[in-house]
Amino acid sequence: MNLNQPTHPSFQNLELQKAISEATPTFDSYFNLLDKISRDIEGLESYLLGKGITTEARWCFFDGEQCADYIEWGYDEGSQKFRLQHAVYVWRAGGTDGDKKISDKQEGRVKSKNPLIESPTEVRVRSFQALPNLIESLRLEIERIKGSFQMAPATPVPAKPEAKSPKVQSKDVLASTPTQEVRSEHVVGSTLIEEEEDLSYFELSNPTSQEEDNPTDLNKMLGSS
Repeated sequence: MNLNQPTHPSFQNLELQKAISEATPTFDSYFNLLDKISRDIEGLESYLLGKGITTEARWCFFDGEQCADYIEWGYDEGSQKFRLQHAVYVWRAGGTDGDKKISDKQEGRVKSKNPLIESPTEVRVRSFQALPNLIESLRLEIERIKGSFQMAPATPVPAKPEAKSPKVQSKDVLASTPTQEVRSEHVVGSTLIEEEEDLSYFELSNPTSQEEDNPTDLNKMLGSS
């Protein structure tokens, strides 16, 4: 391809030249749009892969009479990784209602499935507007999965009481605490007093002990008599 070639060639047919001149801006804007769509598809695919999202989701962007077109985030066997894909499903025949459209609970037969970036231009154009819907569907699916893993918090196990070793009181504590020893000193003191009283009484009421201790006083008493 000659890079120096003009945007559109010159034609001898003046009417054709006029038509080309009028169509060129349309053609250019259209292919610019296709480039933007392709960049968004590649960017979104790279973003989801970078997040490590391996949850499948899909969104129907065209519902026909015999088939339906979906954009999906799912595993691609060819590249062996998750990719944005274009899938065409046909209805599954069965039941009394005849052909049934695919749904979240009943899938139809896959007619074709290819990476979205490799799909025909018209598919990319028609599916481009549905990409936000696909992301919302993916978010809701992840929210549903996350909710199924939420569990009630575990009941805390009460801590076992620690075994307490017998405490040995210091002498200072024993000295500052009113104990039986203080009372026993009082009792001992009372007992001593009682013994002294008993001893005094014994000395006063036993003249024999006085005579043995003081013989002189006894002779005086006998002489006087």
